Amino acid sequence: MKHNTFLWAKNHFLLISLLSLFVLAACEDQASCVNDNTSEVSIAFYKITDAVQRTQETVPFLEVTTADGRFVYSGENVNKFKLPLDPTGKQVRFLIIQDTATDVLELTYNREQQVISAECGVDQRYYDLDITQQSFDSVEVVESEITKATNAQGSNVAIYFCQYDLDDTVKLNFYQRIPRLNNPPTIRADTLVFTSVTDDRGNVWAASDTVSSLRIPINPEASQTALFFARQLADGTLEQDTLELRYRTTTVQLARCLPQTRYDQLDTLRYTFDSLAFSNIILDQNNAENISIFY
Repeated sequence: MKHNTFLWAKNHFLLISLLSLFVLAACEDQASCVNDNTSEVSIAFYKITDAVQRTQETVPFLEVTTADGRFVYSGENVNKFKLPLDPTGKQVRFLIIQDTATDVLELTYNREQQVISAECGVDQRYYDLDITQQSFDSVEVVESEITKATNAQGSNVAIYFCQYDLDDTVKLNFYQRIPRLNNPPTIRADTLVFTSVTDDRGNVWAASDTVSSLRIPINPEASQTALFFARQLADGTLEQDTLELRYRTTTVQLARCLPQTRYDQLDTLRYTFDSLAFSNIILDQNNAENISIFY
């Protein structure tokens, strides 16, 4: 049987060779029809927190429609997505809907038709992508040529959310200093009962509350603020303390973001506590503490 098969293949060598060339040519024609053009524009979300940081941002809920209400996309926990371009036009307008906001993104682009081959026909290329209207903090065209490679490796459009870490709240934590013979004192978090904590603007931040920390907004219209603490001791006497703070107010603005107020150089003008120490002199959301107060 093997001998007969060998003889048949030998006698039909020319036919087998021609068939192989035909199959290879057909594969090459099929492969040549594959191209990198696409009509889907890739969009990614980013967060700006300071002058150099650009981190990818995830949006919990996202829904996108065209200006006439046609639904084109929906997703949860989205940091990158694709939107279709109009293959017959040169402009698209989308409404990008999140949980608490609806934004507009209008894009323009050029397109041209390219003949790939007689077998594959005509394909359309999209390029010169631009943004003509948007309502986000900032939007940037990263890559104006719209290709499958861009969709896979990066994005055409970057949408930025400006999320400053700046804050207007001073964070106070209370501690107890316990003396030890011939050793440094032990420091541990303390829980205090305040009959009242007020500021010089008449705001009440605690009233008969048991706390180990307080978060108190400063006066944004001044460069200093005063805080007044009252607490009842175990013997029934009332102890009152004052903390007067000063700080510098400046305006910062990151690229592509709106300006925001920064409070820094936090310092004391006067205090009546046993002692205190500064942990962070900039009011920042990431700070767990600005001032340690010791009783």
